Amino acid sequence: MIKKASALLLAVLFIYLPAVPITVSAKTAVPSAEEIVKMSKYDGRDYGIITPVKDQGESNLCWAYSSIAASETSILRQNIGGADAGSLSLNPVAAAYRSFRRESDPLSNTDGDWKSGDYTKATGNPLNVAKLFSMWWGPVAGNQANIDPFANPSYRFENAFYIPENKSNPDEGIKAIKKAIAEYGAVTFQYNNLRECTYYNPKSEPGSGSSPHACTIIGWDDNIPASKFIPGAAERDGGWLVKNSYKSCEYFWLSYDNTSSSMYAFTYAEKDKYDYNYFYDGSLDDFSLRNDKVIANVFQAQKGGTNGKSELIKAVNVGVQGENVTVEVEIMKNLDYPFNGQSNVPVSGGQSAGTTAKTFEHGGYVTVELKDPVKVDPNEWFSVIVRVSNSAGNAKIVTAYRAGKDLSYVGSGENWNKLGNFVGRIKAYTSLAGCENPSDHKWRDWALTEKPTASSDGKKARTCSLCGQTETAVIEHFAKNCIADGQLVYGFEQKLTSEKF
Repeated sequence: MIKKASALLLAVLFIYLPAVPITVSAKTAVPSAEEIVKMSKYDGRDYGIITPVKDQGESNLCWAYSSIAASETSILRQNIGGADAGSLSLNPVAAAYRSFRRESDPLSNTDGDWKSGDYTKATGNPLNVAKLFSMWWGPVAGNQANIDPFANPSYRFENAFYIPENKSNPDEGIKAIKKAIAEYGAVTFQYNNLRECTYYNPKSEPGSGSSPHACTIIGWDDNIPASKFIPGAAERDGGWLVKNSYKSCEYFWLSYDNTSSSMYAFTYAEKDKYDYNYFYDGSLDDFSLRNDKVIANVFQAQKGGTNGKSELIKAVNVGVQGENVTVEVEIMKNLDYPFNGQSNVPVSGGQSAGTTAKTFEHGGYVTVELKDPVKVDPNEWFSVIVRVSNSAGNAKIVTAYRAGKDLSYVGSGENWNKLGNFVGRIKAYTSLAGCENPSDHKWRDWALTEKPTASSDGKKARTCSLCGQTETAVIEHFAKNCIADGQLVYGFEQKLTSEKF
């Protein structure tokens, strides 16, 4: 959202930077993140990963435009599906529309969430987009506002990393932003803006007519003299190259001294990586007073039965707060149902399918891919238990006001309590089980199922981590190669410790 200052104020106080032209060219090799962070000057346009500027017009949707711009650049930086800057164009208006108007999700785990008013005039921030896309309400292509993102996905959302502003150590804050740009291509951010295009925006820019404006940082230059940042007050050389959402001012430079907020970097996957998304947090409204480090959401597998296939839980997305947070995910299968008020619903009668842990430098909406996908059969009840921790002791799982079923729990062991009006922002990403061709299988290591003896063969088995199919094979007995039982046992044990069957 921008409110324009008077022309007189602009003419007297500020010098405008002419829009830097862009020519979309063939993508060239992008340096590694390690190489980029060492550069004193970096411009993402030099590497074909910056899409043309979209114009937000008279709308207040800068937050949607900036998030889409950062998403497009991330997709190009990740080189997903061979996309190029000349043809990749995601839809910011659809993201804004879904922030106001959402139906129930395809699995009917959440209620519709509709707000009155003109969504084009609604204010927001990049965090809204992170929440929406974690629910798969985008991203989509085209220009239609009410396009169905579940039927027409362009990519699958995986992460939105929150890059905190470091007021106590600005130098470290600058390094963190550069690192995020080097790894993901761009970051969104908000700053208080009186003008649409200027060299420098004073710290926090108080005063009449100031309001947050969201843009996208795509590069930097350490060597811009502080004196060039008008109207003064910049203390250090260097600034950010900013992609705007106005054709009248497509790009501008902003001092490193600028006060910014709501900085996010996004990552995505190809749209066929996952098929379904199980979640209950359909609301965009968080409940910030909770401080939960362990939450479990209980779901019923729904989609496999439509075609006789099971589903594979491949990944779990979690809203987390804190830095350097370890997120541990455990899946419990075959829960007892119906639930009759027992205190251990997330673990009731179930069997653990194992845990996967991953540490994230930044919080936000993060995805943990399971070490081995977990197979769930049609109508099976399962729980996703998430535990978070960090050395600072301030890690927590984000909770929201409940917009769906009352199946979110807090607790541990055998003692769990419903969150009631709230729900953990925990989502299970699944795919239909099944491998069409033999080459599609991803086999786990062979496991011994029956030891061979001097006179009889043994057996081994392995399982496909994608479809759950198991195949067996014979382990020939070793009598022909051994003289005595002692040698046989010794030889077999040596084989066990030196080889994977």
